[in-house]
Amino acid sequence: MAVFSYTGIDRSHNNVRGTISADTPREARDALRGQGIRVRKISPAEARTSKRQLPSLSIFQSQKQWTTAVAELSMLLHAGIPILDALDTIVEQTTGSFRTALLSVRDRVAAGESLAAALQSRPDVFDAASVQMVEVGENAGTLDEVLSQLAEFKLRQSRLTDEVTTALVYPTFLVLFGSAAGVFLMTSVLPPLLENLEETIDVLPWPTRVAKTLSHVLIDYRWYWILGAV
Repeated sequence: MAVFSYTGIDRSHNNVRGTISADTPREARDALRGQGIRVRKISPAEARTSKRQLPSLSIFQSQKQWTTAVAELSMLLHAGIPILDALDTIVEQTTGSFRTALLSVRDRVAAGESLAAALQSRPDVFDAASVQMVEVGENAGTLDEVLSQLAEFKLRQSRLTDEVTTALVYPTFLVLFGSAAGVFLMTSVLPPLLENLEETIDVLPWPTRVAKTLSHVLIDYRWYWILGAV
């Protein structure tokens, strides 16, 4: 089965959008019509997601959602819920590109593939460590326990990433603010001072000459610096 994204109008005349799993766009339209949704547009979800979202942002969001989904999947399997029903439950709670990937995984598992093989088909969302741990759990018959351990590992990894990101925010702000202040001083404040200084002193000290050279470089080649920064 393929995954399609759609936009349409429901029975209450509200605009709706989402994803649906079907073999063809026609089957997807028929299924949505059966739910009372009048489809305006339908297209392959993977193509739509790749155009609408930046890759780095999409990957970051998917990793966050995968961390939560692993913990929920572990609890559902431990409670004795079949894996397809567990995946359906998690799919209903997710959105965006991760929902599309999870629907693809669910369809592959329903077709007879192992969960590890289904996850491996989407390396852009599910990392190699997760795939290997799931494969070990399936082979040993302890998938729920392995998923619980994987959830703890992903949670610690997520917390560490958040802590490092938070720790880098303040020094990054200082560097950017200091650089902007330095450029402003070198290009707006220093040139008039140098002009006045040159009128009173015949030979400028070498530190002043260095500062003058840097100021001229920043001013004369400012468009190159701006393009380089962008």
